[in-house]
Amino acid sequence: MGVSVIVSAMIEVIQYLAHSGIADVDDVLLRAFGGLVGLTVYFCVLRILTELKKYQKRKLSKLLN
Repeated sequence: MGVSVIVSAMIEVIQYLAHSGIADVDDVLLRAFGGLVGLTVYFCVLRILTELKKYQKRKLSKLLN
C-alpha cells in the first residue's frame, strides 16, 4: 500500500508542477484505497488457487492409491 501512496503523491506533485490538471488530496487517498483493494483481491485469489492446487493433489493421490 505504501507504494501506491508514494506513486500517487508523485503523480499529484507532477500535476501541480506542470500545471496540468488539478492536484487534489482525494486522488491520493482514492488511489491508495484502490491499491489496497487490488492487493486484497490478489492475495484472496492466490489463496484460492493454492487451496485448489492442494485439493487436486489430495484427489490425485487418492486415485493413485
